[in-house]
Amino acid sequence: IGVRLVGSEMCIRDSYIGASTPNQNVISGNINNGIQVWSSNTSIEGNIVGLSFDQTTAIANQSHGIEINTDNIIIGGVTENIIAANAGNGIYLNNVIGCDIDRCIIGTNTSLALGLGNGASGIHVNSGSDNDIGITYSNIIVGHNNGGFAGITIDAGTGVWMQNNYIGLSSTGVVNSNNHGIQLINAASSNFIGDILALHRNVISGNSNAGVLI
Repeated sequence: IGVRLVGSEMCIRDSYIGASTPNQNVISGNINNGIQVWSSNTSIEGNIVGLSFDQTTAIANQSHGIEINTDNIIIGGVTENIIAANAGNGIYLNNVIGCDIDRCIIGTNTSLALGLGNGASGIHVNSGSDNDIGITYSNIIVGHNNGGFAGITIDAGTGVWMQNNYIGLSSTGVVNSNNHGIQLINAASSNFIGDILALHRNVISGNSNAGVLI
């Protein structure tokens, strides 16, 4: 594991990983997760996870890029995380509540290169509730084309809001397909994809199979 946060009075609570400046952490090539979080109220921003510093070479973490095991985590924000080429999911939320994923580039780099998808889904939400994907800032989620996976997988989760995301192509129209754009499996319920307002729409295009699989 590159970074593992487990509750501690000294340095783990209210933690910040990364920076809202070009001085990014590069968290790549670890034999488990790139980042694993067990401490609530943590922000993860401005990191490169799974690639070289110049974002051109895959240096996979051998499990998930980021694994979250506790509530109220912010992934992204002012400065994007680049999360690509990891062996498992790009981001894995494990039965958590109240996490926000914003302004992440998942499955590619800032140049929108092909062939950098994570090995499983871009984002996998395993159970839990009331998590947000997008909303404030757009995520780009592309390149997850292995069978059984998707740009976003909601696995038995509830109350997930998915808005303002580009899934299967970038905001500039570069196609880099996922297998499915979004898939809801194992009795996932009461989740929200898009909104009646154009500002909240997702763009789900260019995927190999279903745009949305329910």
